[in-house]
Order: sequence, then structure tokens, then C-alpha cells
Amino acid sequence: MKPCSIVGLILFAIALSLTAFAQPDHIKFANASPWVEPITYNEKGKPDAGQGSGYYYLLSDEQENTITQEDYYHYAYVILTSEGVQEMSDLNFNFDPSYQQLIFHEVKIIRGNTSYNKLSKDIQVIQREQSMDRYLYDGSKTAVINLKDIRVGDIVEYSFTRKGYNPIHKGHVARTYYLDFYQSIDKSFRKLILPASKKVSVKSLGEKVPEPQITKTANEVHYTWNIGRTNPPEYDNNTPAWYDNSKVFMISDFESWEAVGQWAQNLFTVSQADKDKIKKEVASSFQAEKDSAYILEVIRFVQDEVRYLGFESGINSHKPYPPFQIYDQRFGDCKDKSLLLTTLLQARGIEAYPMLVNTTLKHTIEDRLPSSLFFDHCVVQIIFNDAKIYIDPTVSNQGGDLFHYYFPDYRRGLVIDQHITALDSLPSPQTPTTTEVQNFTVTSIGGAAILTVKTTYTGSDADYQRSEFAGTPLESIQKRYKQYYANLYPDITNWGKLTFHDDRNSNIFTVEEKYSIPTFWKPIENEENKIYCIFEPQSIANYFNVNKNIQQRTSPYYLSYPVNFYHHINVTLPESWTVNPVDEEIENDFYLYEYRINNNGNEFSIMTHYQTKTDHIPVDKIAQYIKDHSKMYSHLTYELNYNNDIAEASKNILPGIITTILSIVAGVYSMFALYHRYDPKPERFLVHGSPIGGWLILIAIGLVITPIRLLMDLGSNAHLITGTGWMTWLSAKQYGLFAFTFFSHVYNIIKLLFSVLLVVLFFQRRSSFPLLMSIQLATNFIVLTADVVITNYATEESSYTDFQEIGKTLLAAIIWIPYLNISQRVKETFTIRMNDDDEDDVTEVKSEIMETDSRF
Repeated sequence: MKPCSIVGLILFAIALSLTAFAQPDHIKFANASPWVEPITYNEKGKPDAGQGSGYYYLLSDEQENTITQEDYYHYAYVILTSEGVQEMSDLNFNFDPSYQQLIFHEVKIIRGNTSYNKLSKDIQVIQREQSMDRYLYDGSKTAVINLKDIRVGDIVEYSFTRKGYNPIHKGHVARTYYLDFYQSIDKSFRKLILPASKKVSVKSLGEKVPEPQITKTANEVHYTWNIGRTNPPEYDNNTPAWYDNSKVFMISDFESWEAVGQWAQNLFTVSQADKDKIKKEVASSFQAEKDSAYILEVIRFVQDEVRYLGFESGINSHKPYPPFQIYDQRFGDCKDKSLLLTTLLQARGIEAYPMLVNTTLKHTIEDRLPSSLFFDHCVVQIIFNDAKIYIDPTVSNQGGDLFHYYFPDYRRGLVIDQHITALDSLPSPQTPTTTEVQNFTVTSIGGAAILTVKTTYTGSDADYQRSEFAGTPLESIQKRYKQYYANLYPDITNWGKLTFHDDRNSNIFTVEEKYSIPTFWKPIENEENKIYCIFEPQSIANYFNVNKNIQQRTSPYYLSYPVNFYHHINVTLPESWTVNPVDEEIENDFYLYEYRINNNGNEFSIMTHYQTKTDHIPVDKIAQYIKDHSKMYSHLTYELNYNNDIAEASKNILPGIITTILSIVAGVYSMFALYHRYDPKPERFLVHGSPIGGWLILIAIGLVITPIRLLMDLGSNAHLITGTGWMTWLSAKQYGLFAFTFFSHVYNIIKLLFSVLLVVLFFQRRSSFPLLMSIQLATNFIVLTADVVITNYATEESSYTDFQEIGKTLLAAIIWIPYLNISQRVKETFTIRMNDDDEDDVTEVKSEIMETDSRF
């Protein structure tokens, strides 16, 4: 090898080595700028009791000079545990190299009385996209310093500066300072330097917000906060994202939301060349002739065929790329897709604008100062046929017509239009509906069951299912669905393939499932010859399962919204079954709950409906929320119990038939005896008596209807006629209920026959009718009252309808018993006896006539 070649190789190796250890231009090492105010801290600081973790911040010092475009950061923390060593031995510094420099000042470890310098030029710079999981790439980088030999008790102190502002903000200043922090800090210092010529607005949010110290010079204004020890604010779990109880101080040079809109309008300007290209090459490619159809076609194109992916480095963190570029590459972020959609619509002469929203703050953005930094998403407003239509172009697979497109609950938006002067109030989201119908066919008591499920989704629920089925293999979905039911029925098997139907225009998505459940009935533990089966609306259960500890909170409770879920369970059994009907409803301004059970022979149904009307429960309503949802949860599971011993007893109908026959025979004999033997003398004897009239017509109507109604009631309770009703109570050793049911059945037969007797006596105008009718009215009230009291005691439930019936019966007795015994019309009408030729009666009437004549 030639000597010159060896020298060249050595020089090349040296150059390569220097390149490997050289730092990029955007990383510097220097002292802090002269404007930075030195801040000290207490090295002996300790966290308050109960506030400690693996480490403790002794100092959080952040200072910003908007004139020099520098942000200075100075932190110090002490390592308290080995977990703190693991967590805090690496220092990460994020920056955007397209407009920022990272300047390191100091990194040191303080151990006892000794300080060790840990700042070296061996700094790793990595490209770490923190929003990559959301398909967003911002081009930012992270400088990493790995600290060596860190021990418990060490104090880590470091400082650095980020220099440079994103030019997209064009010199605007809008800052938000949180003055209570996410962890305990021994000392905090904040400083903001503004030009004296900069006009700003200031505003505080929260209680007892520390006010800044304001210092003014000829050229500068300084806002300074020097805060002692602070502990993090307490946050309740499941709090709405928009709720913030922190101490917040805001500064902004935007005079109004209109000014923010003017700033944004410059970013969303489309060149005339790009507009012409979109109109000529893109808009003309869509086939729809009517404007309404065209709007829907381009919406679905942007939503479904332009994938969500964003490169947001530098000015493109806020400024969208040209629409034709987005169309050509077929990807873009929210602002890119929104601008493409509005440009396509405007190419057809349709009024449309991008609109900025905050998906977290929602309506509470109104409480904050106007700022360009409060928006995290971009959507579209369309004005068509004098109606405002809102579209989120990042949501794919949406269905429905143009006026029934689901739009999320963003609540406030800033339309990027020169005529807009304030935030726009957005409509509440259209309420979706999910209806799940489960049909159980039970083949035999103790045997298997067939389950078919049909679930119908509308609105955003249909949108979600459409996306789910589009992105997941059908076999995987069927397997997941089957496992879902297996939690309740472990041996469930597929009885057929899962099928679905998508009516996208109507936005109705339907899923149908079929299963077989071999072991549907299960034995009751420690109960011989007893089995049970269970029904539960699993898909709605999460809405009712509420932790009662949430009552001890100071913030509103998040509520899933909008929710509108109907769940139906229809059961067909191999034999008739008595199921107590239920009809309950809970409704207020926050939610609606309906629960109904109906029974018809061998079929019964359970309907559960739950709807939310808002996205949160206020603190003062949480106790009622817990109470209501605990009741809802108590209704979640429904069991059918079957006792084989009782079932065998119920099959023995001979005692019931004999009792029914004997009751009829005894009743007929008793009515016959009453008809013939109870024949009292009338108070005023008239041979023919007065005809039926007056108020007696009402009694006549009631008398005729009563036997018919009683006969129908008796026929609808065949289990009483056959004895299966009361024999089951006897087999279950419920002797009180057995006696009550048995005697009720006998009484109803006697009552039916007695009502027939009263009809006969009434129309024959027999003298026995008034007293017997009075006895009937009084007995009805006494027996009905006893029936209701005993039934309510046995079932521990009371019915308003039952007490209404008691009231009606009592009212009838109060009205008609005195009438039947006092009225002259009654006395003159019911005068006929079995033997009208009785000599004493004739003599009595003659005496009455003679007495009447002598008075005249």
C-alpha cells in the first residue's frame, strides 16, 4: 500500500470519528441568557406526609422571554426510593428542529456536600413520534441524557433553553399557566417577559388563583409568580374531560375570537390555481347531478378514501397542505381533509367552511381567553338549503342521508369565515339507538334452549359497527360474541353463522346470531330437586354498575352520552308459567330508565330501556344517581326457579276438580235454599208493587254485568279450577298461602252463583233482594280488603290499582246499602214473596187501605 493511501485512510478515519461525536446545529452548550433570573431552592426540602413518591421536585423554574423567543427551564429533584432511581435517571428534551434550538446550560448531581457535573456532549438525539398511534407525525426530536451512578438521596439539577418560535403564530402571544401542579413541588417560579408595546388580556380560572407580580420598564413588562410548596389538586375519577378545577392564569394578545378567526383564515387560504385544478380534475369526476347527492358523495369520498395521516412539522402543525396534494396522495390530517372537503364543495358553488373545535374543552372554551392554542381538531360547516350541516371528515364509514349525519358532541366551534365574529354553538348530537332482541326457546324444563339474537343499530352506533365489521374478520367477531355469552352460559355453541346487513343510506346496521345452550338449567345448591335458569341483559349491565364511593366527590360524574339502548328478552317455555308483571320507570333531566315484565301463558318478556340525556351528573345529584342505578342493577338478573316436587304436585288435578264440583254443588243448593226459604215480609205490602225504575236501573246494569265478569275471571284462572295453583303452595309447605288460595277459589264460585241468584231476585222484585244485595256489597269490600292485604304481605309489593279497587268497592257499599234499606222506591218495588196469597198479608193491606180512607 502506498504511503499516501495510508495517510488518506487515517485522515478519513479521523473525519469520520469527529462526525460521529459532533452535535447537530440545533443543539448548543452555553450559559443562560442575561435576562434569566437566578432562582435558588432548599436542598433539604421534603414532601408533606402522604404526598411522597419515588422522587420529589425541589424546584420547578420556567421563564420565557417573548422578545428573544427563548424559553428557559430549570429543575431540581431529589431521589427518594429505588423506584425513583429507575424512573428519573434519564432526562428527555423535546424540540422541533425546523424552528428551534436546544441550548444546554447545566446538568449536575448533588450528593451530600459534593456536586458532580454530568453535562457532556454525548447526547443522543432520536426521532420519537409521540402521536404516531394517532397517525400523526410532527417531526419533533428528543435529546436524551442518560445519567450514570444515580443513588437514593441524590439531587438532580439541570437547566436548558429552547430558542425559536413556530413562525405560524406570526408573533401572537397566548399562554396558559397552571399554578397547581400534577405532583408535589417544594418551590415553583414562573416568569413571562413581554414587549411593553404588546397589548394583552389576562384572566384567571379556578379558586384562589395566585396573582402575578407585574413589573414594567420602558421596553418590557414582566409577569412573575413565586410559589411556595404546593400539592397536586385532588381529581375524582370518571370526571368529564372538560371539567377543570385547577388554578389557571391566561394571557393572550388576541382581542376576540374574530381575531383568532382572521389568523386562521390566512392559514386556510387556497390558491386560485389549486381551486381551478380541484374544480377541473377532481370535482368533475363525481357522478351526482343534484347538489344534495354531490355533497354526500364528496363527504364519503373524503371520509372513506382519504386516509387519516398527518405530517405536522413546523408551520404544518397548524397550516394544512394544498387540497390537490391531499387528493393526489390520498392522506391527510383533520385540517387537510377539512380543507379538501370544503374546496370540493365550493367548486360546485356550495357554501362550506373549515371549523376549529376543541374535543376536550367543548363548551368551556368560552370561559377562556381567545387563543389560537385552544383548538385541537378541524371539522366542516356546510350551509345548504338554509340549514347548517356539520361534518367530521376524519370519521369514516358513516351512514345516513345528508341531514341525518352523526356529528360528535363538540358543542363550540370557530368557523373560518371572514364574517364570523364569535364561537358557533353546535347542535347536540343526534341520539343513536341500539335495540337488542334475545329470543329464548326452552325445549323442556331442565333441558336445552335455543337463543337467537337480533341487534339493530342506528345513528353513530351503526357507524361504529360498520367500521368494526369492515376492519375485523367475521370469524373473529363471531368468536368474540360467543365468548361474551359464555360468561353467562359456559357451554353455549354456535347454532348458525353470524350474519349482518348494512343499510348505509338509512344508517341501519343489523346483526343476527344463533346459539344453542345445552345446559340451560342449573341445579340450585343445597336444594334437592330444584333447578333454575337465568336471563340477563349483559350488554346494558355496565351502565348500571356504579361504585357507591362516587358519592364522596367534589366534581361532576361523567356519563356516557348519547346512549339510547333497548334490550328485549322474549322467552317461550314448554308449559304455562306465572310471572308477576312489572312496570317501572325512572326519569329526570339526566337519564331515562324503563323496566317492564309481561306474561302470557307459556311466554313472558322482559324489556329494559336506558337513555342518557347529558354527559354528566352534577355533584348535588350523585346521591340520587347512585340510588336509581342501584335499583336498576337489582333488576339486571332474572331467574326462573323450578321445583320438581311442586311440579309433580301440580299435575295432580283430582283434588282441584273435586273441590270445584263440590263448591258448585254446595253453592247451587245454598242458592236454591235462599231462593225458597228466605222470604221476608215487605215493609209495605203491595200486591203488584212498583215497576223497576229510577236509580234501580243502575243496579240492574251492575247486576247483569257481574256474573259475566266473574265467569270470565274464573275461566282465565284454570290453574285454580284444576287445583294446580293452590296444590303447589301445599307442596311447597306454604300453608298460609295454600289456605288463602283454596278459600279464595271456593269463595269466587259461591260469589258467582250468588250473583246469579241476585239477578233472578232483582227482576222478580222479590222482597229478599234488598238485604241480600246489601250483604253482597259489604262482603265484597271485606273480602277484597283482606285479599289485597294478604297478597301485599306475601309478595312485599303494593299496587296503587289494588287500593283503587278497594276505594271503589267501599264507595259502592256506602252509596247503595243505605239506598237499598231506606229508599221508598225500593220498599215499594221489592214486595213480591214466594206466596202472595197469604191471608194475613191480604188482611194487612185491607187494613192499610181502610186506615188511609178514614184519614180523608
